[in-house]
Amino acid sequence: DGRIALLEIMGYWRPEYLRRKLEKLRQAHRKDLLVAVSSNLNVSEDDFKNVPGGVFFFRNKVQPKDVIHLLDQIEPHATGQTIK
Repeated sequence: DGRIALLEIMGYWRPEYLRRKLEKLRQAHRKDLLVAVSSNLNVSEDDFKNVPGGVFFFRNKVQPKDVIHLLDQIEPHATGQTIK
C-alpha cells in the first residue's frame, strides 16, 4: 500500500551505546520506526516502553515475517510518506 518505515537493528551491546541509542529512539517521536533488538543484549521490553513505533527481539537474524507483522500495524498516515 506504499507505506514507508524505518528499521533500526540493535545488535551491539556496549552499555553506553545502548543508553544513547535508547535516548535517541525516544526523542525521535517516529511512529514509523521499527526496532529489531538482538536477544543477546542485556535489555528487556521494559527498556523500550517509551520508544514510539514497534519493537521486536530476534535471536540470530532478523526474520522478514517479524518486520512485516509490525509494518502491518503502522497506520498509513503515520509515516508521512508513501510510494506510488
